[in-house]
Amino acid sequence: MTIFQGLMKYDDWATDLKKYKQQQKLLQTKIDLETRELDLREKTLEFNIDKQKDDLIIETLKVMTKGSSGGLRTTLFGGTGSSSSSKKFTSNKDAIPKLKSTWGITNETLFKLLGNTNLEEGVGNEILLELNRAKDTYEEAGYLNIPNEEIGMLLNQVVSSATQSKPYEGLLSRVDKLAPDGISATMKDILEGFESYVEMGVNVGGISAPDKRNPYENPSIISTIDSGTDTRLAQRLKDEEARLLRTLEYLTNAGLGDPINKEAYAWTNQRLAQVKQERELNSAGRLRSFYGTGDARAIAAATDYKEYAFDDDFFSGPNVIPTKFATIPSKVPDGFTSGTAEYQKAMVEKLKAAGYLDPYDENNRFNWFSKVNFQGFPEAVKVE
Repeated sequence: MTIFQGLMKYDDWATDLKKYKQQQKLLQTKIDLETRELDLREKTLEFNIDKQKDDLIIETLKVMTKGSSGGLRTTLFGGTGSSSSSKKFTSNKDAIPKLKSTWGITNETLFKLLGNTNLEEGVGNEILLELNRAKDTYEEAGYLNIPNEEIGMLLNQVVSSATQSKPYEGLLSRVDKLAPDGISATMKDILEGFESYVEMGVNVGGISAPDKRNPYENPSIISTIDSGTDTRLAQRLKDEEARLLRTLEYLTNAGLGDPINKEAYAWTNQRLAQVKQERELNSAGRLRSFYGTGDARAIAAATDYKEYAFDDDFFSGPNVIPTKFATIPSKVPDGFTSGTAEYQKAMVEKLKAAGYLDPYDENNRFNWFSKVNFQGFPEAVKVE
C-alpha cells in the first residue's frame, strides 16, 4: 500500500467517524426530545387529573351551597328577596345612615347583618323594607304612632340574640378523604376559606305585634264602644234616608209601568216611612232594635279598638242584637211572570241601579248597604 493509498483510506475512515458522531448526536438529541416530551406529558396528565379533581370538588361545593348563599336573604328574611322588586331601591351606602338616624339601628347590628352577607348590595334596602313592614304590623294591630326607634330596638334585640354557626367546618378533611391522592394547594386554600364561613341565624320576620290587650280590665271600654254604636246607627239612619229619597226620584223618572219599578217604588216608600219614624222618635234604644248592634260592635273591634282581644260574647252574646238588614219580600207581584227567586233578584238589581244598594266589596265588608235579607231566608246575603 502506498502512502497515498494509506492517506485516502484514513480520510475515508475519518469521514465515516464524523458521520457516525453526527448520527450519534442526532440520536441523542432525539432521545432528549422524546424524554422531555414524556416529562411534559406526565406533567400535563398530572395537571389534568388535579384539574378534574378540583372541578369535581367545585361542582360539589356548588351543590352544597345552593340555596344557602346570600346569607341575609335566607336567614334574615326567610328567602323573600323582595328588594329587586321594590319600586324604590335604596343602596347600602344610602341605607346605613337612614337605619341609624331614623330607626336607631346600632353599629353592632349593622356590622353583623351586613358582614354576614359580605356587604352584598341590596341588604340595606331589605332591612329598611322589613322595618317598615314591622311598623305596619303594629299599626294594623292598633298601636298607632309607635316610634320608629321602638321598632329598631326590636331589631337590635333580635340580632344581638342571634345564633352563629360554621356550616362548613371540617369540610377540608372530609373532601381530603374523598381524594386519596391528595388535593391541590389552590383547592386547599378554597376549602379553608369555606371552613371559616360564619352563618348567622336571624329572623327579622319574628318581629311581630305583641299580644292584644284585655278590654275587660277597664269596664269603661265596653260602655264607650256601646256609646259609639249609637252614634254609628244614627249616622246609618241619616244615610239610608238620603238613599231612599234618591231611589224614589230614580224610579219616578224611570216610570212605573214596569212591574219591578212599581214594586220597588212601593217598597222604597214603605221603608222610607219606617226610617222617618225612627228619626222623629229619636230613641237610641229603638234604633238599636231597628238596625241591631252586632255589626256596629264588629266595626269598633276592627278599627278603633283592634288592639284589644274581645271574646265571642262581645259579638254575639245576650247583650248583642243581631244586625238587621233591609228585607226584600217574597210575594211575587201581579204582572211578574217568573218565580220568587227571580223576583227578588230583579228587586235587588233595581235597588242597586237606583243607588240604594252597593255591590259587596271585601275591602269594605262592613258596608251595611251591601247586604240584604230575603224574606224566608235565615241569613242576609251579599249584594252581587
